[in-house]
Amino acid sequence: MTFVFIIWDEIFSVIGQFIAFGGGAIAISYFAFQFLGKKWLENIFDKNLERLRHDQALEIQRLRVEIDSLLSGAIKLQDMEFKTLPDAWIKLDEAFRDISRLTAPIKEIPNLNNMTKTQLSELLESSNFKNSEKDEINSSSDKNKSYDEISYWYDLASAHRSIFDLHTYVARNAIFFPPKLKLFFEEASKIVFDVMIKSKTSHKYKKEEMEINNWKSVQETLNPIRLKIEKEIYSRLQEHGKTKIKK
Repeated sequence: MTFVFIIWDEIFSVIGQFIAFGGGAIAISYFAFQFLGKKWLENIFDKNLERLRHDQALEIQRLRVEIDSLLSGAIKLQDMEFKTLPDAWIKLDEAFRDISRLTAPIKEIPNLNNMTKTQLSELLESSNFKNSEKDEINSSSDKNKSYDEISYWYDLASAHRSIFDLHTYVARNAIFFPPKLKLFFEEASKIVFDVMIKSKTSHKYKKEEMEINNWKSVQETLNPIRLKIEKEIYSRLQEHGKTKIKK
């Protein structure tokens, strides 16, 4: 209603000037009638209405730019979330697979002690073992034990690569994860790394009880978190899919 006050200010200013020059009450009434003619009022109204429309258009444009900016940021963040989450899940699954194999209390290996030289040679040739390691197995009195010992260090190296890959990826990209998933991934990364270190120590010093505890940590602590992560990611992807359909 700002334009109303502007109108009356202009009216009173003109009337005041008229009185100052000696205008009487009747003359003032007549003058006011002429001054407030329909056309004049319409012109003043249109002028202020146009100004109001202009101000509103500017405000709408400002809000549109602000909303577009917020939406653009939210969409980019969502795109990063749904780009990084599947990759993080794959890396977690690989780390879980490797640490499970590393800490498994019972491992299925062929009985090398009962193999013929040809069978043993074929088995070793299909492995990634170095020639020196193959020679060590061939000359060992307990080929199963030697094979198992060498295999462990290959399994440890594989676990180290996948766990380090997971740890690095989470450290770099967890900022794009939802808060709950961020905590889950960070916890899983820490657990799997700790178990790997303990596995190396228990194997080196032949601590059987510690090796059993490592397996339990994987199955009773790490795996439940992995399943929670799987559920959360599935839920997020489902929500994202519904949003895409609505758009």
